Amino acid sequence: MSEPVPGPPTPPEPVFKPTEPVWVQNVLTRILHYCEVINSNQVEIEHRLRLLETSVDAGNVELTALANADAGMASALSTLVQTDTAVAANLQSVLTQENADSSNIAEILAILKTPPPSAPAVAFQVEVVDVNSLNRKGDSDMAKSKTFKLKFKVSIPDNGTATGTITGIVDAAGLPTSFDAGTVPTWICETTPGAGADPNIVLTVAADGMSCVVAPATPPALVSGDTITVTATGPVMGTLTGTYSPVNVVAGPASTFVVSVQ
Repeated sequence: MSEPVPGPPTPPEPVFKPTEPVWVQNVLTRILHYCEVINSNQVEIEHRLRLLETSVDAGNVELTALANADAGMASALSTLVQTDTAVAANLQSVLTQENADSSNIAEILAILKTPPPSAPAVAFQVEVVDVNSLNRKGDSDMAKSKTFKLKFKVSIPDNGTATGTITGIVDAAGLPTSFDAGTVPTWICETTPGAGADPNIVLTVAADGMSCVVAPATPPALVSGDTITVTATGPVMGTLTGTYSPVNVVAGPASTFVVSVQ
């Protein structure tokens, strides 16, 4: 607060001389009155200045308090905004993780609903069954109906047939499987592998290539030690080959004879 401004000095009481005229006395009296009014106004002005300074000081205190309150509120709002931002980031992270989990669950469900295809085939067996219909008393053991696999032989009477089938298809782990979709195996019967088809054996392959009827040619001829080779080719499994040997065509029981006389 500033110091009050000093007012004008109080005028001295006028001293009239008895010899001064009356009009001079009147002028002096009026001047004295003016001085008293000025002094009174100066006191009032000083009082009002002091009130104004007090009010200004109080206003400054209030402004300081308001500024401090505003600063505290701004700090609180900044902290709240930072907290909300962190919460939003956490929620976004949780949402992203939930979306990823949902995607993983969808993939698992798809796998469960559609199991992956089995491993490709790596091997198979060829089985040939003698279906000779001439199983009469007196037929030889080789002419009777029998089942053989791989290394065992089959002998077909000259008027009989046999059926070859593909069995034992397995994957690399030895588990049962199947050929690639659309695979149709091919069959060939040769005197030795690579020699070309033996004209004395007729193969009638099924449409899917999984079985084949083996029969002697017409007219029949004796066959000994032929080999049946089956080849299956697929885009995944590649080329697989299975063989069956030996395949024989033998004579049936005697039905006639010739007598020669020399």
